[in-house]
Amino acid sequence: MLCAVVLLRLEFNMQRVRVALIGTQFAAQHAAALSKFPEKAQVVAVCSRTEAHARAFAEKWNVASWTTDYDALLRREDVDAVHLCVPHDLHAPMTIAALHAGKHVLCEKPIALTIEDADAMLAAAKSAGKILMVNHNQRFVEGHVMARECVQRGLIGAPFLATAAFHMFHLPQGFRADAQRNGGGVVMDSGVHWLDLLNWIVGEVASVQAVGGRFAHHHITAEDTAVITLQFKNGALGQFTITWAMNGKTMFEPLKVLGTHGTLRVENDRLTFETREGKLSPAELAEREPWAREVLQRFEGFTGRDSVRLSVEHFIDCVQSRQQPLITPEEAREALRVALRVNEAMGLRGV
Repeated sequence: MLCAVVLLRLEFNMQRVRVALIGTQFAAQHAAALSKFPEKAQVVAVCSRTEAHARAFAEKWNVASWTTDYDALLRREDVDAVHLCVPHDLHAPMTIAALHAGKHVLCEKPIALTIEDADAMLAAAKSAGKILMVNHNQRFVEGHVMARECVQRGLIGAPFLATAAFHMFHLPQGFRADAQRNGGGVVMDSGVHWLDLLNWIVGEVASVQAVGGRFAHHHITAEDTAVITLQFKNGALGQFTITWAMNGKTMFEPLKVLGTHGTLRVENDRLTFETREGKLSPAELAEREPWAREVLQRFEGFTGRDSVRLSVEHFIDCVQSRQQPLITPEEAREALRVALRVNEAMGLRGV
């Protein structure tokens, strides 16, 4: 099945999904996304531990109801699904409570801070018969989808080396400055996106080596920069560098996958396929490969900045159709497992 199912457009003769947004500090992207398809979903409530924040968010996004009582919100019959945009240490307990209350859950990454908590979340979703999706939205970028398709279809032969980078300046504040609540530093916070992406495109990770340090943000208790070496179960090697300490304004996030028959590059959300005979742009690849033409059509009008909108819409589609999301809880658990291995390699055991 084409991996671009991430943008599946189905017409559902069903009522809109009634959504509650939890955690106003990070929920604005979700509210903006949901506003783009009001025929599918409606935000009926917002919850924050701070009354002023909940009220202000509800007024800004025209949400009819706000509360500071999460347990009371879960008892509401007019809430079908919750979006958890809360600190990482709250992901597991709030997800499990929502699933037990009969709600579908879209949880921000990482799925949890421990494998035991992730397993409890998977068990709760299975027991409740509800959808649990973790928002690894990098899978909803055109170039990343095309890269996976190229690898899966054998266009580059056997992958043997993958490199990725995520370089930016970011000042971690609040729970992100606290390794206990964040689960570490830049790797668990931002890097888990890319660890999931490499696992999705290249294959499952077998072993990890890593070093990290603090170079700009000495107020935090974990790393702001890391260099990670991966070995995949299929034999391929990988290297991933990540930092919140870049002295510059432009975010740098390229991805490259080398195979025995060709090379893939993804920069600025766009893929280039390259062999010794030359390069192919996405449009040129689409002339040769019907599946590539379909991917381009599905992403027409969208950029990488729309990835949260596309992932949120995919979650709503899954709730309405009861289909398994593209990002399964088991895959989110795997990204967490690798991130924890990186933490151990950097000496952050038991963060």
